[in-house]
Amino acid sequence: MGGTTRVPAEPHALALLRGGPRAAVVAAVLDLHLRGAVRAGRPGTMRTSGRTSGAPLTALTKAVHASLYRPAGLRQLLERRPVREALGALRGDLAGAGSRLA
Repeated sequence: MGGTTRVPAEPHALALLRGGPRAAVVAAVLDLHLRGAVRAGRPGTMRTSGRTSGAPLTALTKAVHASLYRPAGLRQLLERRPVREALGALRGDLAGAGSRLA
């Protein structure tokens, strides 16, 4: 059998591989929502609702949380620099591990 590829453990990493940047950010937002750190804002937006709790946050989840200092929709969130940089770093980590990106 040929070489094996390590499967990433983080849901947003799997989402990036399967669905691209938008799916990865949605997974990070869902993680924050389940922790009680993000909630709905004005129609079509989301915002932070406080500090995060539970397990430590990944770089992408931290970037999403920090980028919601001002309410934003998913499109605006994807355009914010910390989120773009975290996605780039995650993409580099996955490529370095031998994963094929969508």
